[in-house]
Parts: sequence; C-alpha cells; structure tokens
Amino acid sequence: MFKNLERRDIFLWYLILSAMTVLMVFVGGLTRLTGSGLSMVDWKPIMGVIPPLSLESWLEAFENYKRFPEFQQTKSSLTLEGFKSIFYLEYLHRILGRSFAPVLIFPWIFFNFKKKLLRKDNFKILGMLLLGGSQGLMGWYMVKSGLVNDPYVSHYRLAAHLILAIFIMGLFFWMALRELPSAEKAQSESSLLKKLSCIILSLIIVQIIYGAFMAGLGAGHGYNTFPKMGEVWFPEQLQFSGISSLLSKMISDNTFVHFIHRLLAYTLSLLICFMFYKSRKTQLNTSQKSAIKHLLYMVVLQFTLGVITLLTFVPIFMASIHQMGAVALFIAGVYTVFTFSENEITTSL
Repeated sequence: MFKNLERRDIFLWYLILSAMTVLMVFVGGLTRLTGSGLSMVDWKPIMGVIPPLSLESWLEAFENYKRFPEFQQTKSSLTLEGFKSIFYLEYLHRILGRSFAPVLIFPWIFFNFKKKLLRKDNFKILGMLLLGGSQGLMGWYMVKSGLVNDPYVSHYRLAAHLILAIFIMGLFFWMALRELPSAEKAQSESSLLKKLSCIILSLIIVQIIYGAFMAGLGAGHGYNTFPKMGEVWFPEQLQFSGISSLLSKMISDNTFVHFIHRLLAYTLSLLICFMFYKSRKTQLNTSQKSAIKHLLYMVVLQFTLGVITLLTFVPIFMASIHQMGAVALFIAGVYTVFTFSENEITTSL
C-alpha cells in the first residue's frame, strides 16, 4: 500500500486523526449507554484537563453534581464511589476530545516547517480545526440540555453531536485516501453505480441520525421483536393527522422513529444488494469491486447486529457494537464513493 507513496507521513497523520474520531465515537457511545454523560456539570476546556485528585475535590465535584436534575430525579442513591465510575468515563471522553487539537496542530506546524504541505492542504486543515472546535461546543450544548429540568439530553442535539463527529471522521478518511498513489483507471464508466454509491452513503448518514434518535428517545426498548413490531407490521401508533403531525412524529415519536429506523435498514440492505448484483455485470477495476464487496459484507453484519441488539433488549455491549458497526458501514460507504469519484484510484488498500 505504501509503495510509491510520496507523502506517507501525511497519509498516516490523516488516518490517525480519523481513527481518533472513531475512538471518540466509541467512548461517547459508552458514555451515553452507561448514563455517564451528565456527571461533569461544567465545561472547562483548559482547567478541565485535571480531574479531582483529593477527597476534598471529589466531594466538591459530587456536591456540584447533586444540584442537578439527574441526581435529584434518577440517581439520588448514588454514592461517591458510584459517582467516580460515571465521572471517569465522561472525563475520558472529554480528554480524547481535547487531545484532538494537539494531534492536529503540532504535526501541522511540523509539516509546514518541512514544507510538505501545500496551500490547499493548509486551508483544509484549518477548516478541520474549526470543525473540531465546533464539535466540542456541540458536545457541551448537548450536555446542557440535560442539566435544566429533564435529566436526559435532547435527542436532536445528540444526533447533531454524533453526525458532526462522523462527518469529521469521514473527511479525514477521504483526505487520507487522496494521498494514496494513482494506479488504475476505471475500465468503464458506470453512472448508475456511481449514483447508487452516493445515494447509499446519504442513506447511511440518515440512518445514523435515526440511530441517535433511537438512542436519545430510548425507542430501542419498545417492540423487541423481529421482523414484526410486536404482533403486527404496522403498529396502531403509526397514525397522524396532517403533514405537520407526520413530520413532527417522524423525528420525535418513539414508534415512528423505530419504524423509520427499520425501514431504512431494509432499504439500505436492498440497495446494496442491488449494487453488488449490478457490479457483477459491469466492468470495474479492482478497487471498485473490492469496495462494493466490503460494503455488502458490512451491511449484512450491521443488519444482523441490529436484530440481535433488538431481540436482546438493547444490552450495553450489543448497543455499543451496533453503533460501531454503523461507523464501519459509513467508512465502507465513503470508500465506495471515493472509488467512483476519483479519475484515478489505487488498486489496493
């Protein structure tokens, strides 16, 4: 893969930043699933790097936490030791977020000193730095929604926080792919497959948003049956009175969100299977064939993980694995679009 790769260090840097974002999504998912996300009730971008180190500072942090709705309404029996366990997970998530900036900035300075970056590279990296900062602000904006009256974060803000992280990860992955050497041109143009790859990636993004809605609303704990929802295909709760009612329920009603999440899973699976079928009858290069094949593998795995998660009543372990399956499916989708978007692409990854 690295043969004739002129900017190997740049490629690895972009890849590390993308991988760091994946890790942050993983820890962020665990933070949400374990109910740890509201344990740190203030946002100190600089001083917040240092956790409580003495019993006095721990007691102060715990007393601060007690002033907010989560403790008062749902965790009033929590002990100091229990508080420490949820605090550390949220602390790890924030530290990972803060570590993103130096991993981006210091190599950026070094590569500019070595004159390895072009002007267009610097504009891209500056944009990514701004996006990273926006993600930190979005995370705190999300947390604040659970510190007012209701001890649960807004599922809209949760979805925005997640999809921005996914977007950042995808951009860094795309930038890494652009560093790979050009090796093989597509043997034939397939506008259908190119359009399909873009449609599929767009639907994966929508599906990830609905996955966040599912998590934020707790919609996965209802209708833990498959393939039907309970005893029927279409529950009675799927009723609405007018377009405005439909639009509102599509993003806020548990049953509607659950139904749409399932519908998107079926749609994505069928589209990817169709794309794989068409690719078998189209002359493509090695990268394109490999991308579509791996996309098929990932959607089958992710669909299976989703069903298992549902039937086992959404245990933390399965929910976390299912979330990371969505990330892997997104990466496969990005790579597939890349192979159909570049005039010249690499033959192997």
